[in-house]
Amino acid sequence: MMALKMGERRTDMQMLLIRRMHIQMTNNEYARACTQKDLDKIHTIPHYAMLYSTPEVFSTAMERDGNTNARNEDNMTAFMHTIREVANFERDVTVCRIKMGRVMELVEIYPEMLWARYNRADVQTNRPFFSEKVCSTGLGMVIFE
Repeated sequence: MMALKMGERRTDMQMLLIRRMHIQMTNNEYARACTQKDLDKIHTIPHYAMLYSTPEVFSTAMERDGNTNARNEDNMTAFMHTIREVANFERDVTVCRIKMGRVMELVEIYPEMLWARYNRADVQTNRPFFSEKVCSTGLGMVIFE
């Protein structure tokens, strides 16, 4: 996750790490050694890739299982997570423009992300919410967040 948070300057390293992780996860012995917490973290790699890196890194993360609508512990897809993070925390207009431009590139490739539905009732954590909405599609989040 730290490698992904380094941003677009480290895309080659990020793609190598993701591909190596994919290779390791095809090894049954390695995969069996993973705890559920490890697997949950692995499933959030696309969330970090979309928020912090480039569309190429996100696509590399999708190479293994291709589930663009995989959920994190807040019941959000990578698309929803990025929209929520940018809407709530990004103060720099230039950074916001860059991140949303990348998101729109990915929507062109993976349009199914727009139609995934968020439902707060399905959230398994007790973390605070930053939005009053309890149900929305990914597209609704783009428009209203």
